[in-house]
Amino acid sequence: MEEEKSDSELVFVNENMEPAPQSTPILVEQDAMPINNRGLDFTAGLSILKYGAVTILAMIPAILLIIIAMTIAFVIGSASNQPILLGLLLIIAGFVAVVGSIQIMVYPVSMALADGKADGLRMNYMATWKASAEMIIETIAVFGSILVILLLGAISIESVPVLGGLLLTVGFFGIFLFQIGLVPYVVKKIAAQM
Repeated sequence: MEEEKSDSELVFVNENMEPAPQSTPILVEQDAMPINNRGLDFTAGLSILKYGAVTILAMIPAILLIIIAMTIAFVIGSASNQPILLGLLLIIAGFVAVVGSIQIMVYPVSMALADGKADGLRMNYMATWKASAEMIIETIAVFGSILVILLLGAISIESVPVLGGLLLTVGFFGIFLFQIGLVPYVVKKIAAQM
């Protein structure tokens, strides 16, 4: 009967005389700040208050600019007694108003997106104005078409009430869709620029 050898006496022979394969660790790159998907985040309420305060502070210059642009357009346009000049000035003031309104939304959204990223890159305040103006310029064909439909509806409502009403309905529905779709478009545009 063979005598059983202990583990320390066992010798394993590699017949091919090749070195035994060794395992190499696989390195996986991780974010500097991993997102914690476990549990509730009780600091969310404070973040909401922060974004609310930032939104109010960003609104102040935008609203002042909108008021100034509208006042200048109305005062100069009315004083000139030229309806075409008044219309052009109101279009320019309307452009400023739309850019300001979008900027009020862009700044806090860009801040929230930056807070959610690990690299901490942020859009500065002036860049949000530039991004807002670019968004309006990119969408001006659709927005302008909706405004033309509304204008045609308002002009034709007295002479052809059915057509005017239809155009106004289509125009207001278009404005509604434009405003609703503006929020995800703003988020997409900001995320692409960051």
